[in-house]
Amino acid sequence: MKKLLIFSLTLIIGNLLSAQDIEFGEGYFEANFTIDAMHTMDGKTIKLSASGEAGPYGKAYLSYIFTSKQNMADQGEFTGFAWTQIEDQITTGTLQ
Repeated sequence: MKKLLIFSLTLIIGNLLSAQDIEFGEGYFEANFTIDAMHTMDGKTIKLSASGEAGPYGKAYLSYIFTSKQNMADQGEFTGFAWTQIEDQITTGTLQ
């Protein structure tokens, strides 16, 4: 039991020491998007694409996949991908 406690504390402290503090610049910015397309093939999974302006990131393009793996009528999950471009600088990200 003592070895398990020591191992757990070591693991927790190791994770805390290797954590990063990420700076996101000025913080909030305004983003305005328009839904370009939305469809479903099975009546359960919905795919959506949108585009618009994302503040300092310029023109942005997003794609989402909405699912309900728990089979709840009013709740679910989503995953997606986004990318922006200003001149030759491209920024990408995943969405969850």
